[in-house]
Amino acid sequence: DHDPPPDTSYIGCEYQNIMWVASGRELYYSKPDDGTGVPLEYFSDLRKFVLPQKITALIYTPDFGRLLIFCPVGHGIWQITGRSEDTFELDLFKDTDGTDFPSSVSGNKQHVCYWGEEGPSLITPSGIVETFAEDIKEMIREYALAEYSNVYICSQWSPQWRAFLWSFSGTDTTTSQWEDTVTSLTVEWQDTVTGAIVAWA
Repeated sequence: DHDPPPDTSYIGCEYQNIMWVASGRELYYSKPDDGTGVPLEYFSDLRKFVLPQKITALIYTPDFGRLLIFCPVGHGIWQITGRSEDTFELDLFKDTDGTDFPSSVSGNKQHVCYWGEEGPSLITPSGIVETFAEDIKEMIREYALAEYSNVYICSQWSPQWRAFLWSFSGTDTTTSQWEDTVTSLTVEWQDTVTGAIVAWA
């Protein structure tokens, strides 16, 4: 009952004065904070929920009053409701959505923004907004799914602009080339055994 969080934990979130951490499909939660912060370090295999797929993101916003848990696209967005260990419940929020881009999940008090099955998506306390960012969905989704082999998508709420800002980056490792910064000549990879020139990836 006083174990540290699993070594394999990779994301965390605070909800109801409790620390929640994800490790694969498992969502662990600590003891409630007593003001010292110490109980937030106490975990147990008895205090966890198991999701159907790997957890890709966690977020809590005050107006929702629940913790949202993202699995990969197609495996659902889940939610934890309740105010204490005795009342916590895991329920499905949307069964066909999810995200493959953890950094795309961000929020303010009233909204949660993420890159989902249909591209940029927005959740409000009353549900998912179905027509969010329609003008850029097709353009960006085409690049995200087809043009690049390594993609990074991020969203962030800007209080100054009162808007969600999106950033997108990607590399095409199948066509990119190394360049010698001194000579400006293209550098090729060479197989050390056969001596053949090989593509880099």
